[in-house]
Amino acid sequence: MKLSESRLIRNLDRFATAALIFYVIFILVKVFSTSAPALSKSVKGYDMYGVQVRVSDKSDPKASLEDWFRNKVVVRKTNIGTVEVRFKTYSQLFSFPAIIFQIAQYLHWICIGLLALGTKYFFASLRRDNVFTAKNGRIIISMGFLLMLLPLLGWLAQELFLNCIATLNLNDSGYLLSNGRKFFDSTTLVGLVVIALGLAFKVGVQIKQENEAFV
Repeated sequence: MKLSESRLIRNLDRFATAALIFYVIFILVKVFSTSAPALSKSVKGYDMYGVQVRVSDKSDPKASLEDWFRNKVVVRKTNIGTVEVRFKTYSQLFSFPAIIFQIAQYLHWICIGLLALGTKYFFASLRRDNVFTAKNGRIIISMGFLLMLLPLLGWLAQELFLNCIATLNLNDSGYLLSNGRKFFDSTTLVGLVVIALGLAFKVGVQIKQENEAFV
């Protein structure tokens, strides 16, 4: 049976198409909507997930170096929240800290979009029975690098997001904010695995081409 006749491959291709469509809708909403409540009278809003937040006037009186070494179970309390910043004026929105944050944020979203596009192209090629091709190998390797780049861009976007808030003095929430993202996580390891699979795929393509040339 050919791959083009497989119901699983057809469904995966449809799923990749749906994911790509939802991504396009997401980007259009982010670009052309204010992303802020109308009553807030904001020209643009952005939200960021995974920010570490803590109340500025509180401290843990039990936290000490002695407890750190003595206790059998050490608990470090962290509060992860979603932070939304609302730019009230265009001068804030187009200030240098805001612009570089927005560039980093859109690069992060574009990276996700390229992953969706690469997945769609790969399954579409399977539906055409084009499996072991050099282009497919390049797509797999590129997706591996994008997966490795994803957490780094997420960390950078959040760092610039918090820098923008601090530089423009926008934090009136009463919370201290710090970066809760890491530029190295499980996605990085998945990217390395995908790159390894892509390199193995390229070897398979070369062997296939050599066998065809020999015949």
